[in-house]
Amino acid sequence: MSESNDSEIRKRRKKEPNKEWKQNPKSKYLEVRESSVTEGDFNREKYRIERFEAFIQQHEDIPEEVGLRDVVLEDVYDYLYEDLAPDEELIDNTIEEHLIDLNYFYKTLRAHKVLDGNPVYRPDREEGDRGALAEVRESDEFSLSDSAKRPYIPMHRMRKFLSWLDSPRERGFHLVGLKTAARSGTVINIDLRCLHIAHPMYYQILDELGISLDERVNNKPDSIHLYKGFNRGTEIPNEDRPGPDEGEIRTAPSKRKEENGSVIPLDSELKTALLEWVMIRPPTPEKNIHSLFTKDGLHGRRLDYESFNSYWSQDKSDSVRRFGREESLESCPDCQGEVIEKNPKQIAPGRHYDCRDCGERYWRSMMWEGGLESPQKFVFHCHRNYFSDAHRVGKSEITDNVMAEVVRKHKVRGDLYKDKDADRQHYDNPENLDWEKDVREPYLDAIYKFNLYDDPVPAVGEGWGS
Repeated sequence: MSESNDSEIRKRRKKEPNKEWKQNPKSKYLEVRESSVTEGDFNREKYRIERFEAFIQQHEDIPEEVGLRDVVLEDVYDYLYEDLAPDEELIDNTIEEHLIDLNYFYKTLRAHKVLDGNPVYRPDREEGDRGALAEVRESDEFSLSDSAKRPYIPMHRMRKFLSWLDSPRERGFHLVGLKTAARSGTVINIDLRCLHIAHPMYYQILDELGISLDERVNNKPDSIHLYKGFNRGTEIPNEDRPGPDEGEIRTAPSKRKEENGSVIPLDSELKTALLEWVMIRPPTPEKNIHSLFTKDGLHGRRLDYESFNSYWSQDKSDSVRRFGREESLESCPDCQGEVIEKNPKQIAPGRHYDCRDCGERYWRSMMWEGGLESPQKFVFHCHRNYFSDAHRVGKSEITDNVMAEVVRKHKVRGDLYKDKDADRQHYDNPENLDWEKDVREPYLDAIYKFNLYDDPVPAVGEGWGS
């Protein structure tokens, strides 16, 4: 047999199995994986691929005929920001693992000539967008660069948004997210017993409702306790938490990883906002557990996901959608020149107006509009990233205040420890930890201020009661 014939035969033999992969990529992949990994790993990979497939099939902006082999970069971004990131049962590391499994799936399809590129991760590209997996692995969320994962929100614009809110409840809810890096589900689950506001009027409210403060905040005036992780459907309180015998079935999960939950100091701004809210909060005398944030017009009902999402994105008085319309520009505020809106529908965030005449740039980043790609949308989870980026050395222009990593990531964000350095051992041992010195002091020294109040109520550790 000639060398050329041999080459042709070999080429043909290589094409045959690839043809099967092209016709049934998911089936072929799972067939191979079932015999090469453990049953648990196989079931996990199968679930994650099928979850992504279901998202593609159900997404209103993705054509019906699109399947797993037709996916493009934008589809993966939509999946990340519209399905994975809002899922309160997924911690940040698990979101990354979802994309890692999808990345391996598409790497395998590419190896079998099913598609040319990997829509999840493109590490061979030196410039530009490298894919969703690269995005979740990189720490920067907000910056002025073209590769930022979220629209840059300067401090003065976040202050404008918070000042614009016309409800003490909404302002308090947003400030909890911004000051504690808490997810929306965590904030929804906060009870009055978790909040220790050092103020006579708050103590009077607790007495009238017969509320005993959680033991974790009882001796820490001006602090707030965020529950440790639990799943949707968990009954709170249980034997580990103080309260009556009959608990409350929680409809929103908590994803914090600190073993006993997190106790975070209140600065004067958050203290003032929460005191302002609890003073007008609807009473809940018939409830065994008194939620901090309640629905409007429903006596004693806890704010839930449905109500929260309605306030967040629908056309109500305190909505991001309405604020996005109100901040649009018709002309330059400085010179009244013509403005051009940049990046209106591109994947890259950083939507802004540039003035033709004076060259001034005006950021327009508080948006939730139809037609926008997911990275351009401002969602509650952005508060968590905003907090993290603002307090890292040289990572943003939001604030110059730096918070020690062990405080920022573990004592406030509630993230898992990934190493066993001396700081971790110190902060993770209750016998070694001095909460006032090791948590309250560095937190209050660094936490940013939005200057929402002319005369905020002083907080413990900020020159009063310390």
